[in-house]
Amino acid sequence: MEGLSLFSEIEVEFVGAAQLQQYYRRATDAATASFQFKNRITLPSISNVSEAYIGYISTDELLRIITINPDEHHSSQRINRKLFFDNVRDFDPESEINNQMADSLISQSEAFVYRNNGITVVARQGRPTGDNFRIEDYQVVNGCQTSNVVFNERLRLSGSFVPFRLVVSDDVSFVRSIIVGTNKQNPVRDEQFWALRPFLKDFEEYVRNQPEPRNLYFERRENQYRFEEVPERVRIIDAVALLKAVVSMFLGMPHRAGRDFRQIKREFDKTLFLDDHNVKPYHAAAYVYYRLEFLFRTKRISPEWKRYRIYIMWFIARRGANLTTDISVDDQNISIISDRILNYADDEAALVSDISRFVFQLEGDLGKAGLKTDRDALRNDDILAVAKSAAQTITSTIFSGQN
Repeated sequence: MEGLSLFSEIEVEFVGAAQLQQYYRRATDAATASFQFKNRITLPSISNVSEAYIGYISTDELLRIITINPDEHHSSQRINRKLFFDNVRDFDPESEINNQMADSLISQSEAFVYRNNGITVVARQGRPTGDNFRIEDYQVVNGCQTSNVVFNERLRLSGSFVPFRLVVSDDVSFVRSIIVGTNKQNPVRDEQFWALRPFLKDFEEYVRNQPEPRNLYFERRENQYRFEEVPERVRIIDAVALLKAVVSMFLGMPHRAGRDFRQIKREFDKTLFLDDHNVKPYHAAAYVYYRLEFLFRTKRISPEWKRYRIYIMWFIARRGANLTTDISVDDQNISIISDRILNYADDEAALVSDISRFVFQLEGDLGKAGLKTDRDALRNDDILAVAKSAAQTITSTIFSGQN
């Protein structure tokens, strides 16, 4: 490259998979927009922000920001859904609040600016020229519902304005704090803020881009795939299912995985979905959840066994990895172990046979121990010992038959 005399200086930097994914997103998804922002004031300067403004803009200017083809007639415009990648939830067209917002926008358009919380846009670059702004690589971090309502009603709008805040910053941590802060003012469940975790963003793209049949659609944001054609809806895995699968399979705690999601989240918030974690065990857990759901729906295994789902996933992890002990998500051989589990999950005949043998053994052992098998009872600690004994019996039989 130096010999070509095209560059004055060449610097080589090694990056990991997560950073490479960020670069790819910026290269393929980064948007640019030009719009007028006349009615604004400058916000106080801080070290994390290049510049910031607050005020209001017309709905026509908002459409320039949120649509892919802003200069065309309103009827041919398309909303740019990639702008809401950093939102904690996607648009819900059936929400009563959004329906009321649409009615207010049309029937009392002049008062809409007073009644709406507004839009917050964060851009990596922004250049004002008088009242005209050009922003690059930006996201609508708050105001997804408002943006979509305005877009849906764009053909009937007249003289409407929305509160608007623009922040220019490339500080990832600070941007994340803006998203959390602005959304905390609205009724958002705590678990929805998991959508902001860098690991889950990377995981979403990783599982989606896996070759068939192992590709999945991780619903990081609520309603994320409502407007997208997904070949099999059963391939959509949400954060609740993923967390329960990982706790069961890779933490060896199926009895805890069956408990309330908020309780599990509080317990494992500091140990799972960390930035430096390998995505492979999480993919294996999500894929096993999908395969199990597929077998239930097609009745290859009895739907009545759904109450044992968390114990079946735990058994599949041990059986697939050819291990008689529990697995850790931090195991130094976790990539190899995850591949084994994935391969096993693809073998439907073996999967159905082994699951059936495990459940029959488990039910028999629970009956002998005088333990109940309803959902609440299966969450108790004393069930785990029986499940381990049943798994040991089945795996020993299987392994001895292979030798």
